[in-house]
Amino acid sequence: MKTGNSKTSRFKTVVPLMLYMAPKEVAHLKAFAKSKRQAVSHVAREAISARLSGEQDQYLAGFNDGLTRAMALAHEAPGGKMAFPNGKTFADTVCESLKAHIKDEVEGTPRRPDLSPKNPWTND
Repeated sequence: MKTGNSKTSRFKTVVPLMLYMAPKEVAHLKAFAKSKRQAVSHVAREAISARLSGEQDQYLAGFNDGLTRAMALAHEAPGGKMAFPNGKTFADTVCESLKAHIKDEVEGTPRRPDLSPKNPWTND
């Protein structure tokens, strides 16, 4: 025999949340959920949990790990310790440029406006 109201007992395990999304995002979310045969709320919970736990796209993780490793190698290399008159080392200069390319999402973060579209090392 069931006891209690099933609608109110559901909220003992979850809490309602309201969020605003652009109509195109909602349509994309619904289509994705339908293609996976899952509820929209389930897909949203998974995405939020993945973001909060630090999980990210494997491409991004590999790309960012490569940049991080390149920065470490620049600091370890004997030539990286060479200092310019302004006091910065060659490695520091290279690493500043590489940090601008670390990505937060698959499409990538917008390119820094102070960098040239032709030369990533200068603002020429």
